[in-house]
Amino acid sequence: MKAPSLSCSTTTAPLSVVGHEREADLSAAEVWFRRTGAEGLAPEDGQWLACCREICTAALTSWGLPALTDRVRLVVSELVTNALVHAGGTMGVRIVRRAGAVRVEVADASRAQPRWDLTAGPEECNGRGMLVVRAYGDHCGVTAAGTSASKTVWCDFDLPPVVTRERR
Repeated sequence: MKAPSLSCSTTTAPLSVVGHEREADLSAAEVWFRRTGAEGLAPEDGQWLACCREICTAALTSWGLPALTDRVRLVVSELVTNALVHAGGTMGVRIVRRAGAVRVEVADASRAQPRWDLTAGPEECNGRGMLVVRAYGDHCGVTAAGTSASKTVWCDFDLPPVVTRERR
């Protein structure tokens, strides 16, 4: 069996991305990688899962949001693993800070929709990932990428409201 070929590139975008489909992004970090070769999970995939988790941790820390770290890292692990197992090819992870929320997006080269309703039996090893994503995220969904054969699975994490004190 031929070992998968892996390559990675990262980009960051500082304040305000103009023309975003909804509200402007306040800040973003992303990693894109291409995996070719073996289908399913390969031993080398652990490095990409770790890379994606670390990029999200660094972004949350730089935004002063370390309280979200555990939830975001778990969701990123689930979404990236699903992309590796079910889509292969080129995929990307993006974490974006918006007004009121942090969004994690995992884009892959498959139009196949995730199964949000899948219930695994007690003896099954797989089938709970999207249930975990839905349980730990505040809002989740899928966006098809126009006419191309790809999609983005996303999960939002609501930010707590900012408490301000009135001056007397």
